[in-house]
Amino acid sequence: MNPDILFSITRLSLSALITILAISLMAKRREFAWGMIVIGLLISFAILVYDLTVSLGITPVITYKLFNIPVYEFGKIVVPSFFFILGLLIMKARND
Repeated sequence: MNPDILFSITRLSLSALITILAISLMAKRREFAWGMIVIGLLISFAILVYDLTVSLGITPVITYKLFNIPVYEFGKIVVPSFFFILGLLIMKARND
């Protein structure tokens, strides 16, 4: 088996498990901060699935650019981090 496919399947499986556990924790706690973290995890999981389908040749590559910056590559880094930071800031604000 190709090591790249094995690594992709492992990342996909672990990300799915993390996302499912985070959703179950959010359902139990019912806090807005956990909701933001779960949204960040879901977006990260969707990015992982999209990258896997691109590497397998199932979907085309997104090549949109804004000010000569690839929008997808930039968003793939910024958007999940934004939701993680937002969730953690909300948790911190509640504890203070």
